[in-house]
Amino acid sequence: MLRDIINHERYDLIHTHTPMGGVVTRLAARHSRKHHGSRVLYTAHGFHFYKGAPWHYWAMFYPIEKWLAHYTDTLITINKEDYNLARRKFATRVEYVPGVGIDPAKFDFKFTAADKLALRKSLGLTKNDFVMIFPAELNKNKNQILLIEAMEQLVPKHPNIHLLLPGKDSYNGHYQRITAEKGLEKNI
Repeated sequence: MLRDIINHERYDLIHTHTPMGGVVTRLAARHSRKHHGSRVLYTAHGFHFYKGAPWHYWAMFYPIEKWLAHYTDTLITINKEDYNLARRKFATRVEYVPGVGIDPAKFDFKFTAADKLALRKSLGLTKNDFVMIFPAELNKNKNQILLIEAMEQLVPKHPNIHLLLPGKDSYNGHYQRITAEKGLEKNI
């Protein structure tokens, strides 16, 4: 179905992410690249084959990515290890965008101890509270339920532990309801 859509629409540029989405899209776009001049970009958010990865990850994922590089006009990597490997081993243009394109210098906030304490106070937290943060869209795919269930086990032993889940709620309050059912509203 994706191949038919791509061929019908004749896109100038196709940008894909995630390992499975990247495989399916690059295969589906082969005809369009050849006959309509579509360009395919793939952002690898970290290869499964990396220094220290299990050998079977290398045996399975490396050959697939190397082969699919032939159907990729530009491979975008977000870390230097992937960038260096892809430049040496893959037959495609490779670019490096640190992180996910965020300039960390723009977020180099300078907080004084008083600033930090005021921020904590605005969130109802004390100086001695242990705080974890998971900024992400609230949805099934990000699996915040795992964190909520972990907090259910941690809070009785460590009542000063807190979890912040900032992000757009695309799950219609699902996690807030679960948090309330578990009596964790003061900690999450």
